[in-house]
Amino acid sequence: MKVEKLEKIGTVIEEYPDRIYHFQVFMALDFSGNPQEFAENSSFWISISELKKKEKRFGIAYLLNSEYEDDFRNKTLNYKIDVEMNHTILKIERM
Repeated sequence: MKVEKLEKIGTVIEEYPDRIYHFQVFMALDFSGNPQEFAENSSFWISISELKKKEKRFGIAYLLNSEYEDDFRNKTLNYKIDVEMNHTILKIERM
Protein backbone atom coordinates (compact mmCIF):
# COMPACT_ATOMS: atom_id res chain seq x y z
CA MET A 1 0.00 0.00 0.00
CA LYS A 2 1.07 3.54 -0.56
CA VAL A 3 -0.12 5.78 2.26
CA GLU A 4 0.04 9.55 2.01
CA LYS A 5 -1.03 12.57 4.03
CA LEU A 6 -0.66 11.00 7.47
CA GLU A 7 -1.77 12.90 10.55
CA LYS A 8 -0.70 11.74 14.00
CA ILE A 9 -3.75 11.56 16.25
CA GLY A 10 -2.27 10.10 19.42
CA THR A 11 -0.39 7.48 21.39
CA VAL A 12 -1.84 4.33 22.92
CA ILE A 13 -0.12 2.00 25.38
CA GLU A 14 -1.66 -1.43 25.67
CA GLU A 15 -0.38 -3.41 28.66
CA TYR A 16 -0.85 -7.17 29.00
CA PRO A 17 0.49 -9.13 32.01
CA ASP A 18 3.49 -10.33 29.96
CA ARG A 19 4.05 -7.58 27.35
CA ILE A 20 3.47 -3.92 26.54
CA TYR A 21 2.61 -2.44 23.14
CA HIS A 22 3.25 1.22 22.31
CA PHE A 23 1.21 2.45 19.35
CA GLN A 24 1.70 5.73 17.57
CA VAL A 25 -1.71 6.25 15.96
CA PHE A 26 -2.02 7.95 12.58
CA MET A 27 -4.92 8.69 10.30
CA ALA A 28 -4.30 8.30 6.57
CA LEU A 29 -6.04 10.94 4.51
CA ASP A 30 -5.06 9.32 1.21
CA PHE A 31 -3.90 5.86 0.14
CA SER A 32 -3.71 3.52 -2.83
CA GLY A 33 -3.21 -0.22 -3.20
CA ASN A 34 -4.22 -3.10 -0.96
CA PRO A 35 -2.80 -4.82 2.14
CA GLN A 36 -0.26 -7.57 1.41
CA GLU A 37 0.35 -10.93 3.03
CA PHE A 38 3.61 -11.54 4.89
CA ALA A 39 5.00 -14.70 6.48
CA GLU A 40 4.74 -13.18 9.97
CA ASN A 41 1.16 -11.94 9.70
CA SER A 42 -1.87 -11.59 7.50
CA SER A 43 -3.26 -8.25 6.39
CA PHE A 44 -6.77 -7.57 5.21
CA TRP A 45 -9.50 -4.92 5.11
CA ILE A 46 -12.26 -5.18 7.68
CA SER A 47 -15.05 -2.71 8.34
CA ILE A 48 -15.16 -0.99 11.71
CA SER A 49 -18.58 -2.51 12.40
CA GLU A 50 -17.22 -6.04 11.75
CA LEU A 51 -14.14 -5.38 13.90
CA LYS A 52 -16.35 -4.31 16.81
CA LYS A 53 -18.20 -7.66 16.61
CA LYS A 54 -15.04 -9.75 17.09
CA GLU A 55 -14.66 -11.30 20.55
CA LYS A 56 -10.87 -11.24 20.60
CA ARG A 57 -9.21 -8.07 19.40
CA PHE A 58 -6.50 -5.73 20.51
CA GLY A 59 -7.65 -3.28 23.16
CA ILE A 60 -6.88 -0.39 20.84
CA ALA A 61 -9.88 -1.46 18.73
CA TYR A 62 -12.18 -0.48 21.63
CA LEU A 63 -11.15 3.13 21.00
CA LEU A 64 -13.24 2.95 17.81
CA ASN A 65 -16.38 3.07 19.98
CA SER A 66 -18.45 6.23 19.69
CA GLU A 67 -17.38 7.68 23.05
CA TYR A 68 -13.86 8.22 21.64
CA GLU A 69 -14.89 9.92 18.36
CA ASP A 70 -13.96 13.40 19.60
CA ASP A 71 -10.44 12.17 20.41
CA PHE A 72 -10.00 11.09 16.78
CA ARG A 73 -11.39 14.37 15.48
CA ASN A 74 -9.32 16.50 17.88
CA LYS A 75 -6.16 14.37 17.50
CA THR A 76 -6.08 13.70 21.25
CA LEU A 77 -6.25 9.89 21.25
CA ASN A 78 -3.86 9.30 24.17
CA TYR A 79 -4.77 6.29 26.32
CA LYS A 80 -3.32 3.48 28.42
CA ILE A 81 -5.27 0.22 28.23
CA ASP A 82 -4.77 -2.59 30.75
CA VAL A 83 -5.67 -5.97 29.26
CA GLU A 84 -5.83 -9.55 30.54
CA MET A 85 -4.23 -12.39 28.56
CA ASN A 86 -7.65 -13.36 27.15
CA HIS A 87 -8.02 -9.81 25.70
CA THR A 88 -10.48 -8.69 28.39
CA ILE A 89 -10.17 -4.95 29.01
CA LEU A 90 -9.47 -4.20 32.66
CA LYS A 91 -9.15 -0.43 32.40
CA ILE A 92 -8.90 2.35 29.81
CA GLU A 93 -7.47 5.60 31.09
CA ARG A 94 -6.51 8.87 29.46
CA MET A 95 -2.80 9.71 29.50
